[in-house]
Amino acid sequence: MTTAIPCHVTAELPETVDERIQAAAMKRQSLEDLRHAQLTEKLGHLPSATAASDTAQATPSTYVALFQPPEHNSPASDRHEAVLQRRRDMEEHRAIALDEQMKIEESRQNHAVELRKDALEEKRNAAHASLEDKRIVDILKK
Repeated sequence: MTTAIPCHVTAELPETVDERIQAAAMKRQSLEDLRHAQLTEKLGHLPSATAASDTAQATPSTYVALFQPPEHNSPASDRHEAVLQRRRDMEEHRAIALDEQMKIEESRQNHAVELRKDALEEKRNAAHASLEDKRIVDILKK
């Protein structure tokens, strides 16, 4: 029976994991480090086996690298920051557009109120003029 290593496991395995799993993970990690050093030496990137061994010691294995959090200056971090900045810009533009729309709507409402006031004033003036005309006509008839 094999037990899978939980995906949340970091370089230091928790104590809750079975000792056999810990031993297997450590062995796999050391084999990866050794294989990396051998391939590096074979390709000629390093002058000697001791340098390859030193590099293997200093270079984290794939197993450890998978569980390390992304660096602050990584491209993924930059993309994330760019997305956040775009979102902030969009929210700012949305707020500005909403503010402009509210001002336009308020201006329309004010204009409608002014038109109603003007119409009422014209009716009032017309009614007043009509009353004065009637008075004048009544005075002339007498």
